[in-house]
Amino acid sequence: MRFKYICLLVSFSFAFTHAKSNDPFLQEIATVFTMDDGLPEIVFSEIRIDESSNIIAVSTSGEYMYDGDRWRIHPEPSSTLKEEKMEAAEPVWSEVIYQQQVYIGKKDGLFVQGENEDEWNELFPADKNYSWKLSNVSVLQVDSKNRLWFGSDEGAGYFHKGQWKLFTGKEGLPYKYFTCTAAAPDGEIWFGTRKGAIRTDGEKFYYRFSRRWLPDDVVNDVLVEKDGTVWFATDKGVSRISFQSMTLEEKAKLFTEQVELRHNRMGFIAQNRLKERFDANSWEPAISDNDGMYTAMYGAAQAFRYAVTGSPEAKMLAKRSFDACKWLVDITHEEGFPARVIIPIDWPEPVNEQYGHEYNINKQKEDPFWKDIIPRFVKSKDGKYLWKCDTSSDELAGHYFFYGIYYDLLADTEEEKMLVREVVGDITDHLIRHGFLLQDHDGKATRWADFSPEFFNSVWGWDQRGLNSMMMLSFLNVAHHVCGDPKYLETAEMLREK
Repeated sequence: MRFKYICLLVSFSFAFTHAKSNDPFLQEIATVFTMDDGLPEIVFSEIRIDESSNIIAVSTSGEYMYDGDRWRIHPEPSSTLKEEKMEAAEPVWSEVIYQQQVYIGKKDGLFVQGENEDEWNELFPADKNYSWKLSNVSVLQVDSKNRLWFGSDEGAGYFHKGQWKLFTGKEGLPYKYFTCTAAAPDGEIWFGTRKGAIRTDGEKFYYRFSRRWLPDDVVNDVLVEKDGTVWFATDKGVSRISFQSMTLEEKAKLFTEQVELRHNRMGFIAQNRLKERFDANSWEPAISDNDGMYTAMYGAAQAFRYAVTGSPEAKMLAKRSFDACKWLVDITHEEGFPARVIIPIDWPEPVNEQYGHEYNINKQKEDPFWKDIIPRFVKSKDGKYLWKCDTSSDELAGHYFFYGIYYDLLADTEEEKMLVREVVGDITDHLIRHGFLLQDHDGKATRWADFSPEFFNSVWGWDQRGLNSMMMLSFLNVAHHVCGDPKYLETAEMLREK
């Protein structure tokens, strides 16, 4: 009965997930404009839209107009559209009209105009959590839900229907030194800050920070078009965030295409590097310490995808990932020891020269536990490949996570299941045979894969005992589930009890 209940839950979960994968949502797409687009890397103080819906970026050296394809020098620069701040005894930092009253933000607070033009009454926002005397009220804005927003050194907040709602980092506000603001459709609002941009609907906050979204983190101006497209003027150029309707299934397809194009190296999912900064098309293959784990995570994702959708592509990619992970185990010096990485013998980088004795000794000056193991990249028995040693616990976690999922969700035939039992049994038996550690080709434990009770109860492993003990017990549980051998449960019980 319990098994039937679990199967019903899983079936419902798969059906629910599949339905959600086809529900459209608005995906943010960032475009950072560069010299290739006709825009220099200079300070832009303002971004605006003219009567013909052209986007204009303003800098001290001139104005640039975007024609939908490129930026061009604006032939007839216009005067700034930013409104003059009203005269006051002290500088006015922000100003807005809300419900037919004028509100201004100043260094020493937030004020609303009284019955007389020169009468200004200070406001002290308060809600159930905070009561503020504001300072440096640098931005004011009214959103499409008729809420009056402010940004100050204390945080951000809005006034609506006689009530204040205030936000600090505790409520999710990412940053509080504001520079500009603009209202967006559906009650959302954008804040520019000295470190990135923030979008909020008054409930959740979304932080857009770094070159992923902006040419520079100092945002001087923000503009939102009627369709929600947002433009940023920064200290080093202009960027745009547009919104495209897509489903999770469509988004996953885009990521899969990118992974297959740029991150598939000999069946391993691996990082790459760019020959030219920020140019994704200039990629070239690279290696890391975690090719095995990355491949395992990718394979597990594709196995889940196959279980939900039955996609032949997902099954093919999961099987390719399994074959790659198993190859990491089969290629090494001893049965059950997984390599970190496999590369061709003619790999362009002199990896063993890079990781030579002198490098290791220098590395130990800053990291005393760094292993001086040579070679770090070992030649395979057939002489065609190099495999990287000193494998760590996170690599093992990736292997075991993937193998259990692959066994349950994708290994349909007895032959496929036998291959999983073989690799899981080999790794687990290696760990048990060597006292619960990975033994490298130098006959010693790898730096990060010592799960032995002796190590955990020593001064060197005491801080790792909780997490790594759980990992070792999890490995044994996976081994028992896949292989069905009671010795793995007995070993786990021995480790727990003795």
